[in-house]
Amino acid sequence: MPLTDTKVKNAKPLEKEYKLTDGFGMFLRVTLKGSKYWQMAYRFEGKQKIFSISVYPAVSLADARELRDQARKLLAQGIDPNAKKQAEVKELKAKRDKTRTFTVVAKTWFATKTRWPEDYGDAVWKRLETYVFPAIGDKDIAELDTGDLLVPVKKVEALGYLEVAMRIQQYITAILRHAVQQKLIRHNPAYDMEGAVQKPQTEHRPALELEEIPQPLKKIAEYKGRRLTILAIQLNRECCRFIPCLNGLLVQPEGDGASVDESFIVRVPVGDSELLLCHGITFVVRMMRDQILPVGKSSIYSTKPSTE
Repeated sequence: MPLTDTKVKNAKPLEKEYKLTDGFGMFLRVTLKGSKYWQMAYRFEGKQKIFSISVYPAVSLADARELRDQARKLLAQGIDPNAKKQAEVKELKAKRDKTRTFTVVAKTWFATKTRWPEDYGDAVWKRLETYVFPAIGDKDIAELDTGDLLVPVKKVEALGYLEVAMRIQQYITAILRHAVQQKLIRHNPAYDMEGAVQKPQTEHRPALELEEIPQPLKKIAEYKGRRLTILAIQLNRECCRFIPCLNGLLVQPEGDGASVDESFIVRVPVGDSELLLCHGITFVVRMMRDQILPVGKSSIYSTKPSTE
C-alpha cells in the first residue's frame, strides 16, 4: 500500500530500524534515532542494489517519487543510477576544488600586488612555480595543514637555499592569510611554520686592503649587465662625490687640488685641513692620521692648510 504524507510524518523510531514501503522499489528507512531516508531497491546486471534518493523532510513524498521515477528511466536505458549519481558528485567536487586550489588562490593573491616592481613580481612568481606549485599547487586550500605547507619549504632548505626557503615561507603565509580574508578558510596553518626553517648565518666580508680597492672599482665601472643595476651604479657614483667626513657630515671636494688618480683613491693628510661642505660652509678637521677614501671617478679632491 502506497505511503501517505501523514504516515511518513508520524513514523516514529522503534527498538529496531524498519522500512515503510511505498511502491516500485521505493521505501522510507527509519533509524533508531528517528532519521528518515528515501531509498530504492533495484537490480542491475543481476545484482541487488540500493539507491539513496534523499532525506526526509528535506525531500517530500511527492519529490521522492519523482526522483525514483527518474532512476527507473535510467535503469530502462541500461544506466546504473548509483554510478551516475557518483559521477555527478565527483564532477561537481572537481569543479569546486579547481576554484579552491592553492595555485588559484595564489593567483588571486598575486593579482593584488599591483605596486610591486615587475622584476620583483616575476621573481616571486618564478619561485612559486619552481618550488611551491609542484608540491601543493593542486590541493584544496582548506585541506592543507602545516605539514603540507612545510614540504616545499623543507625541500628548498635541503638544497641549501636558506634565504629562498625563508622567502617561500613568507609567500605561503601571505597567500593563506589572503585565503582567510576571502573566507575560504577559517585560520592560517602557515603561522605554525614559524621557526621551522634554519636561518642563514650572516657572513661578514673582510675589509679590502688598499691595493685591492682599484680592481672591484674598475669592474663596477666597466659593468655592462642589467640596466637597473647600471643605473644604480651611476647613482652611487654621484653620491660618492660627497666624501663622508669623520664626524658623519658630507663634504664636497672643491678647489684647485689634484684630480683623483686612476685607482679612484684620495688621501686626506695628517694635520689641520679645510674642507668645503656641500652647502658651501668650510669645515676645519684635524686628521690624526692619513685617511684613505675611495671615491667616484669624476670627483675632485683638494685640501687647504688651515690658517687658524
